[in-house]
Amino acid sequence: SVSYDRGETWDVVNNIPLGQFYQIHADDRAPFYQVTGGLQDNGTWTGPSRVRSSTGILNEHWRMVSFGDGFHAYSRPGDPDIVISESQGGSIILQDLRSGEQQSVSPQPRSGRVATLKYRFNWNTPIIGSPHGASSVFFGGNVLFQTRDFGKSWEPISGDLTTNDPEKLKSAGGPVWYDNSTAENYCTIISVNESPLKAGLIWVGTDDGNVQVTANGGRQWTNVAANVPGIPAGSPVSHVEPSRTAPDTAYVAFDRHLLDDYRPHIFKTLDAGRSFTRISGNLPEKAYVHIVREDPKNPKLLYAGTELGLYASWDGGADWQPLLLKNMPKVAVHDIVIHPRENDLILATHGRSVLILDDIAPLQRMTAEIAAGPAHLFDPRPAWRYATPMRAYGIGNRVFAGPNPPYGAILSYYLKEKLDAKAPLKLEILDGAGKVIRTVDKLPRDAGVNRVAWDLRYDGPALRVPPSPREVEFGGGPRGPQAVPGIYTARLTTAAGKFETRIEIQLDPALKSTPQDLAAQRDAALRLRDMVSTLNSALKRMDGLRTQLQAIDKTAAEQAPAQAAAWAKVTAGYIQEIDRVSAPLGMKPGGSRLEDAPMLAEDLSGLLGQIAGGNSAPTAAQMALLAEYEKRYTPGIAGANKLLDTAAREWNDNLRKLGAAGLITAAPAEAK
Repeated sequence: SVSYDRGETWDVVNNIPLGQFYQIHADDRAPFYQVTGGLQDNGTWTGPSRVRSSTGILNEHWRMVSFGDGFHAYSRPGDPDIVISESQGGSIILQDLRSGEQQSVSPQPRSGRVATLKYRFNWNTPIIGSPHGASSVFFGGNVLFQTRDFGKSWEPISGDLTTNDPEKLKSAGGPVWYDNSTAENYCTIISVNESPLKAGLIWVGTDDGNVQVTANGGRQWTNVAANVPGIPAGSPVSHVEPSRTAPDTAYVAFDRHLLDDYRPHIFKTLDAGRSFTRISGNLPEKAYVHIVREDPKNPKLLYAGTELGLYASWDGGADWQPLLLKNMPKVAVHDIVIHPRENDLILATHGRSVLILDDIAPLQRMTAEIAAGPAHLFDPRPAWRYATPMRAYGIGNRVFAGPNPPYGAILSYYLKEKLDAKAPLKLEILDGAGKVIRTVDKLPRDAGVNRVAWDLRYDGPALRVPPSPREVEFGGGPRGPQAVPGIYTARLTTAAGKFETRIEIQLDPALKSTPQDLAAQRDAALRLRDMVSTLNSALKRMDGLRTQLQAIDKTAAEQAPAQAAAWAKVTAGYIQEIDRVSAPLGMKPGGSRLEDAPMLAEDLSGLLGQIAGGNSAPTAAQMALLAEYEKRYTPGIAGANKLLDTAAREWNDNLRKLGAAGLITAAPAEAK
């Protein structure tokens, strides 16, 4: 906020992403998932990963799930509007986002001083869904609870898994003021995860240094903390991560910064905790670790969320590198989620809210062979075709709007070295018949992984003059027809050769258009695009003839004043003929639709925008107008071609007879 009157009033500048997220969860709703997470003193909130509105993700798209210090949340698989969330002291809220109905479902409804309670809960109490049952959820206190009916009832499946040190269970604070709000509890579970490979194999980490594991759903537990080399007793566990490669493999991270040890501590076990190996390697000396996550598709790829940013290792932890993502400053990363369907990397940060790296396939598939080669084109995930209406306008510049992911197919390619502007680099999109339908421009040429998005459209119409910056800002500039759902090919061409990959376009389930509707839309739009292109080509060539004739007049006035009047009389007649032919075909360059009547090129462009903009078959009225425009187009382009071909040659001959320099012959515009 900023004050211009010494603090009497404040102006909230709310247009930058600021937030302190601790844990996050991504649900399974389709086609666009939602992210739910908690913020200190601001509750738990849920919001979309993208919206259909072209304005981007606004604050109004987010909803509060529950109040309090917000941390963990989990939505019911298959019914993501049912959400369970927690705040300090073991408070759990079960909510139906559709109706707003909330119910407190804590296994310990009582509150009070920790020494008087049966169970203790951390300020940041983990709520973790089981990978082996849609309604099975774990909840950590000093014992581990499990629900099999999504929070209606809870069962303790362990004894006290902490050190239960009575010296650490006294009133917090003092001597001036004691604080027993339950946000200060100690000797509690801080991290829980069940093996995705074996039901009942559960790992638990506590804030007082225990690492507990059970292989039989909680009937028997083993504390393996003493098997971790070089970690003193009582070191807080920040995260436990079961592997997806072998049931007995897991990762454990410790956070000792409150003990004046800021070093990163990550360990791996291959034998269910009987032994551990340190894998924090070359992480920065003060990058203490909040979370370690194994990639679900490449088990050699590990992610570490640290106080100094995000790091990755492609060799299981032997070597770590910072993930230098654009638009991401070096902020603390407290949680990492990889969306199982969309393959997005979702980060909870302290300072920059939630950040999403869309489709991390390039990270997962990068190999030494690819890195050593000159270039590589990665396979993209399926692209959604959906409506993008403008649902807000004129809302000012101080309203935060999170950017949507790029619309269309996200295409990633690797370049071993940075390419200069003259080096060959081209990205083309081919349809099922192998025909090039789009050439993607403005390709980045940086060394490393580059990314562009194909907006699922064909090439746009040829232009008579480039669009103005205002036209691009307001309408995005001229666009081609939309590609129908199906299979396409992306082809990257460099000096090293050609690289191809498959693209699949899927239709948003919210759209009810049939394949026949979309094909009819595409075909009509292609007819219009090609007519606009041909007209603009003809008009551009006639503009060139006019410019050359005007140059002849200027040259005569300067170099042959005695002949200037005769030449000017001839060229004036030719310019008049150009104007006669071109006037009904298109407005003069620089003209305004607000001042001048649109001509055929503008009429066709307007109808192209109408038909190509949505996701429906053209209406009967639009098709009737298209037929009317085609009747105007056929004689119009024929007249333009006659002038560009026959007349231009005759004019050259006549001007040469007068002693003028001949015009460059203009080829006719090819009618499509």
